[in-house]
Amino acid sequence: MSKINNKTIKHIAQLSYLHLNDKEIELMRDSLGSILEKFQKLSEIDTNNILPTGHPSDIFSSMRDDTESDHLEKKDVLKNAPSSDGTFIVVKPVLD
Repeated sequence: MSKINNKTIKHIAQLSYLHLNDKEIELMRDSLGSILEKFQKLSEIDTNNILPTGHPSDIFSSMRDDTESDHLEKKDVLKNAPSSDGTFIVVKPVLD
């Protein structure tokens, strides 16, 4: 694997709209180099006899029909609300 150089880091920073000083470029070069070395090790693993998976576990979301079910009456909901105004529940402001 080729060594990551400062020119490559500057190019990546430019694409990311980042302004890096020389010290930050060195730090990013070393960090990115370390990350890429780890990926290189992963690419050396023999996966020829491993089946690809679309989902890492056997748990899947179950789908159900969209059917109407019992619901609370509006008057019952308003009766249990701390504060209401007509047919609306009054809540404290969330934004100033």
